Amino acid sequence: MASGAELQTTLGNWVVETDTRKLGLNQHVAFIHCKFLLHDPLGDDPIVVTGSANFSTASTNDNDENMVILRGDRRVADIYFTEFNRLFNHYYFRSIAERSTPTETLRGLYLVEDDSWLEKVSARHTPLQADEVFR
Repeated sequence: MASGAELQTTLGNWVVETDTRKLGLNQHVAFIHCKFLLHDPLGDDPIVVTGSANFSTASTNDNDENMVILRGDRRVADIYFTEFNRLFNHYYFRSIAERSTPTETLRGLYLVEDDSWLEKVSARHTPLQADEVFR
């Protein structure tokens, strides 16, 4: 869950009330968080790095942080890659919605029922590229 997206809700208020500073767990970071790094997640030998640690001196020497490195587990890599895509699409949609009017945002949620979308796509490609795209 992206708690930052929920700051105006009951759940968001609960998260703010129970941050790690108020619970006495950490004075540097208010929210418990994990991050991950993927290397070749769809390959034969994927690497997943996950945990709270940053790639910094303070993180590795001073803070109470963790990091796990998993190599070669395609199932775990697939799960993390799916989560990456979920997060990317969530924030990509939000960035488009912030720059659009509500009508423009809603219009983008529906498929066009005729072939008018082909003009927009094919205009960006040469005939050879368009042929490759629609093959």
